[in-house]
Amino acid sequence: MQKLFTLFVLVGILIQAGCAATAYLRSNQAIINPFNKNATIYLDASENMTVEEANFMVLLLSGIRKYGLKMAENLAKADYVLKFAIKEPIFYGQAVSFEPVLTAPYLGREGPVSYYPVNYSYSYPGLSINVMIFKKRNFIKSPHIPLWEASLSVKKELYRDHAPELIKIILDHVGQQFEGRVSVR
Repeated sequence: MQKLFTLFVLVGILIQAGCAATAYLRSNQAIINPFNKNATIYLDASENMTVEEANFMVLLLSGIRKYGLKMAENLAKADYVLKFAIKEPIFYGQAVSFEPVLTAPYLGREGPVSYYPVNYSYSYPGLSINVMIFKKRNFIKSPHIPLWEASLSVKKELYRDHAPELIKIILDHVGQQFEGRVSVR
């Protein structure tokens, strides 16, 4: 029984090691005035940008160019305005683990192994990357109502190791409705 448990654990570790990491993406597209990917976009950078946001902006601009979206030099020449922000929330979750417990021996033999559920909570530092696209006239007016918005929630380590891939995931979903887990390779 112990060998079976060890084999089960090893197979689980191998499966986990071979799986791609995941992030959670939610994107919303306005039904009225859908986003036109052929229009020009102006990146409105915050004056109070963090170092992490400045690094993200460089990667985002590179990704936008690779994606084929047209960038405007200034707001006057743009059809759309793109804004972004990076927040550092702490993500919380709950899970159930089945822990092995050796039962009492009987007739001089080792007792059978039973598995009991153990509830536990966890938390980890993460990043929430928020990207919004506004029609220029909606951006100049108040309140700012985006045509498209996305929020990507990810562990900090995953962002640090795969930022360009995460930006590609966001750009692949521009103008689309989506909610769910996405693989990061």
